[in-house]
Amino acid sequence: MNYFNTHTHIFNVPAVPDAFITNYQFPQFVSKIIRSAVNKKWLRKVLLGMLKAVPFSVGGVQLRRYAALVEVAVNKYQDEVFETLIANYPAHARFVVLTMNFDYMTGEAPQGNYNRYSTQLHEVLEVKKKYEHRLLPFLFIDPRMGEEACLQQLHYYFDPAINRGVAGIKLYPSLGYYPFHPAMEKVYAFAEEHQIPIITHANKNGGAYFSGRFTPQQMSYYSFNPTPVTADYLNSQLQPFPEKAGARTYANIMMHPLTYVDVLEKFPRLKLCLAHFGGSDEVLAQDVTGDKYDKYNWTRTIKELMRKYENVYTDVSFMLVNKNANEQVLKDMADTSLNRKILFGTDFFMTTPHDTDEVLTRHFFDILAPYESQLVEENPTVFLRSDFFKP
Repeated sequence: MNYFNTHTHIFNVPAVPDAFITNYQFPQFVSKIIRSAVNKKWLRKVLLGMLKAVPFSVGGVQLRRYAALVEVAVNKYQDEVFETLIANYPAHARFVVLTMNFDYMTGEAPQGNYNRYSTQLHEVLEVKKKYEHRLLPFLFIDPRMGEEACLQQLHYYFDPAINRGVAGIKLYPSLGYYPFHPAMEKVYAFAEEHQIPIITHANKNGGAYFSGRFTPQQMSYYSFNPTPVTADYLNSQLQPFPEKAGARTYANIMMHPLTYVDVLEKFPRLKLCLAHFGGSDEVLAQDVTGDKYDKYNWTRTIKELMRKYENVYTDVSFMLVNKNANEQVLKDMADTSLNRKILFGTDFFMTTPHDTDEVLTRHFFDILAPYESQLVEENPTVFLRSDFFKP
């Protein structure tokens, strides 16, 4: 039996720039103090206690997410983080590890030959050698590298002649670009041709986001395949907001599921997972009517895309901490137009402030027991299969 957790992370603190901390609404000088503090054991314990105790969100992002990074990934190598993850699962379980490139989140390219992402990716592939079939790395691609660099990276790691161990592609538009960025067109073409799975962040108000100055190009959204659906959505969202609107507002606009219509209309067989089902808040708000009805509800939009396009999926990662949202997933699994396209994932280690993966998974499948095999084996086996990886 295969058992797949299709959404995990093992990056450590050296992979994260100060800008990651400023996402939590701390000024730059405070971010530097925090970064210094987490490297001192006694200060780290105090900081961790404070972060876990915060009962509210700051700027729409829970500080507990940063607590997860502090708790799991300070002063540890990525193989140690991976060992913490797999200790929660049976020996045959396999894990999609999504690498994260934060190097462009301020809008500035990495300086010199060193960048955090190349180091992170190298270390993940070393962990892959140690754990072989249990670890399935996804390559992060950011169009701000430029089209040529994106394609070089893509063809190097997905080389038919040399198996480099990479199983898919990771995207994260809220870090400062639209999914239809012109530099992504040939990436999507290659991915569709070889059925390489792509997992992209699609969680309203969740995760990291761009922390630099927005450029005119970001505001005017040039697309390699403009469609009325995406244009209408962006016009409706961008028109009311002045340039000084918060970065989180623009991050949500950039990664809304409708921004993938341009992509999917040109590449309708693209294997794409819109992760997190839009987020638990959107899952619970999808059926709201009356004055609070939102025609751009993320979960409702994701379902529409799943029904329309052959290979559009979603996963339950991070939202599985919300029991009420899990009850809604149970209803969705009874829908035959959706149930073969929903994947199990946890978003480790972002979930650790809530509970261990073992506990969260057990509680999730207390509710979804009739569909466990489909979520952890059948659906991911189809999603992950490509010319470069055979589950």
